[in-house]
Amino acid sequence: RDKTVPSYPIEAFQPLLEMLGSQSRYLFVYAMGDTECRTFFITEDLDPSDLKTLIATEFGLPVSEPICFEHFDASHQRSIIIPMTTIKTFALSHRDYDIAVRLKSYSPPRPLQRTQQKQSGQGQSGADPWENDRYFGEYGKVNIHWHMLKDTRRCEMYRKGVESFAADFKDKIVLDVGCGTGILSCFAAKAGAKKVYAVEASGMHASAREVAKQNGFGDVIEVVHGKIEEIELPVPQVDIIISEWMGIFLFFESMLDSVLFARDKWLAPDGQLFPAKARQFLAPLCLDDWWDQRMNLFQNGVSGVDLSPLVANAAEQFSEFPLKGCPDVRPQHIVGTPLVMKEIDIRTCTLEEIRDYEFSATFDLTAYREKTEKPKDHIHGFVTWFDVTFESNRPESAEIEPVVLSTSPMETVPTHWQQDCFLMGEKIPISDITEIPCSLKAIQHKQWRRHYEVSFSFVIGREQYSKDFVL
Repeated sequence: RDKTVPSYPIEAFQPLLEMLGSQSRYLFVYAMGDTECRTFFITEDLDPSDLKTLIATEFGLPVSEPICFEHFDASHQRSIIIPMTTIKTFALSHRDYDIAVRLKSYSPPRPLQRTQQKQSGQGQSGADPWENDRYFGEYGKVNIHWHMLKDTRRCEMYRKGVESFAADFKDKIVLDVGCGTGILSCFAAKAGAKKVYAVEASGMHASAREVAKQNGFGDVIEVVHGKIEEIELPVPQVDIIISEWMGIFLFFESMLDSVLFARDKWLAPDGQLFPAKARQFLAPLCLDDWWDQRMNLFQNGVSGVDLSPLVANAAEQFSEFPLKGCPDVRPQHIVGTPLVMKEIDIRTCTLEEIRDYEFSATFDLTAYREKTEKPKDHIHGFVTWFDVTFESNRPESAEIEPVVLSTSPMETVPTHWQQDCFLMGEKIPISDITEIPCSLKAIQHKQWRRHYEVSFSFVIGREQYSKDFVL
């Protein structure tokens, strides 16, 4: 019914379906209703809560308009209505409709398969260990920036971090590493920077240039297209480096490597970095709501069918990979007092400090039990989050209160980073336990440099637990 797009019977796709199997992930599907056709993009990279807004924005629909859609993610979790695995599954479940399907940006292997390859150390011979084509390809699209720009806490804390130290930016030369849409460069220009070099390796560089012009900073902000490790600046040094380099688990994507490269090459001896410091936190986690929602289906059965033989498989697969950017963590899920597991001063830290580090400590549950009305009697694993601090090293700015951007679940306004959960695949009892000795080791992946291998080892009672993850 959409005259601009040819419609083909599903049988025409049979050879392609057999070839792709369950790997069809990025699709445009024309969902036929009684009177109209709606077009939408399905991707596992979107949070379910964000997908409706994005669809409405993409196609000019009122956000309040009901939109039915299928969403499928790498964990095979039922997110909204029905999990969708292949075109064929969708078609067979809608036999009463005329189905038109068009493949869009199919790019094997699937992210899940890539993760499995990283976990096993496999990969194509000669493949770029930094995966730059895919990485910068993704950051060249508006949708990933939409996630960051709608994160009001992120944007406001960066704005506040720059405005609070506007005197440090006045008449200074600023380098924005990985400028994206150019929003941080605009903050620096508004604060009075004499010149801002906004470096962006993705296709977003052209848009950043237009944003600078649109905001009246076309003469102040100079957008430089290229990787920071490969470009040259027209100046020997800069006074300030600003960057939003943080990934999930703080270091995922390894963008801090590029910031440190820029620091060592261009930052003046008395120069500054915004943010200047970062901390990573760790705490035991009891994620009952999330875990029970998935496991109860297999434990209780469906429509009179006993599914208990699937319980062990489900527990293993739901905990096989970290829950990156998990939106379900609340303060009541934190068991014990969180501990700082990594702290760095970005002005002085080295690559070795962030590429390979260990943390060992004991979580004391005594205070948690005393102040909690109904303390948890088990944990599922651990959760991490981070914060970064904007502060100045100038004596004149010593009285200005530092600005902290935190991704803690205790914050009332969440960020798009949210938290990262590492589940052990079972409920581990802690009823009679007063402390949990724990060790963590994080290593930048030897082959896939934007990823990290994270290993946990901890003791509860007389039981020793350990598990390895790949981010």
